[in-house]
Amino acid sequence: NRDINSFMLVLRKETVGQGKNRYIRVMPGTGHHYNDEHITDIRKIWSKSTADKAKDAWKRTYDYAEKNCGHAASNLSCPGARCTFKKRMKSYWIVTGLVLPFWDVMKNVWRSEKDSSLSFDQIKVKVVRVQCADKSDGTKGKRIVGILVPENMVRGIKEKIEKGVPNADHAMNLTERIVRDPFFKVTRTFETRTCVNPR
Repeated sequence: NRDINSFMLVLRKETVGQGKNRYIRVMPGTGHHYNDEHITDIRKIWSKSTADKAKDAWKRTYDYAEKNCGHAASNLSCPGARCTFKKRMKSYWIVTGLVLPFWDVMKNVWRSEKDSSLSFDQIKVKVVRVQCADKSDGTKGKRIVGILVPENMVRGIKEKIEKGVPNADHAMNLTERIVRDPFFKVTRTFETRTCVNPR
């Protein structure tokens, strides 16, 4: 690129006919791009480099993008700590276990946070299934099914559940018994892109 510190990998698509010379871009921070490009368009902006020149810059960007957004590196203003722009890893909050007893609680919090005019039927709740890939805590391969919850709603849902029971001890027992790991913060369950590991 014209920015001498910027590198990417291009992978040729296995296509025929008019699809020849189409390439997928792979960036060290964000991984594969969805759209393919013709090689002539790529060459207008990018120039070929050697692996030795690209390796250090690639590794720096790859490591940086795990916990940092891309605004600082691009001299752009950042909306805040929850920004995920050009981040390689993202955190997701999942309420898991037997959540049916708390369904109305979650929808109430959802409605108050998003739009109080929404009816229960209009609130779209997303059920997800993920598989843990992290080796460090012994959960590798564990499958989790639950409801994807925006981070800003987790505290409200937890407080509402705890208010609906007689005392704090009972609240703890209830959440442990009915909703096992009720606020399982998944930080390494899955990545938004498949990145090329420079190591």
